[in-house]
Amino acid sequence: MISRNLLASLLIAGMVGCGAAKEGAGTPEGGVGTGDAGACGCGVQNGTLTVSWECYCAKWGCTWAIPACESFRNRQIYSECGLIAETVETAGGPWISVWDSSGKLVGSQSGSDTAPYACPSDPSLTAFQLRAGEFPAARCTAMSCSCGDGGTSCAPASTGS
Repeated sequence: MISRNLLASLLIAGMVGCGAAKEGAGTPEGGVGTGDAGACGCGVQNGTLTVSWECYCAKWGCTWAIPACESFRNRQIYSECGLIAETVETAGGPWISVWDSSGKLVGSQSGSDTAPYACPSDPSLTAFQLRAGEFPAARCTAMSCSCGDGGTSCAPASTGS
């Protein structure tokens, strides 16, 4: 059986094709230096570091496509909000990715069990959970997916009717 840490590492490597910190991306657009948490909209609340989507993309990358539907991925479709969210449980906590209806990544939440994330514009702000971008609103209804064709697509789960 594959260990959770190995699975998380493989998942991160696969999902974040350009997601490793980009060379020279420690300073967001506009040349904002360290010590300015407001430059990236950073804040820490309930153990989660929030960062503006622009700074997140500059630091961690945000161009990965929706992966194949697999049994370890919990995919939810929010049709009325035009979003698809996917959660994968990792050793550091849930990794949540959100795409819009066109397939563009618009939100991400991840957790680490080894090292905290740091605000790109103020490294003194850290947390073991990181969140940025858009997520489904509470008013949106989720529809679960099932992987009926061996993992190549995500169809709405049957309601049994």
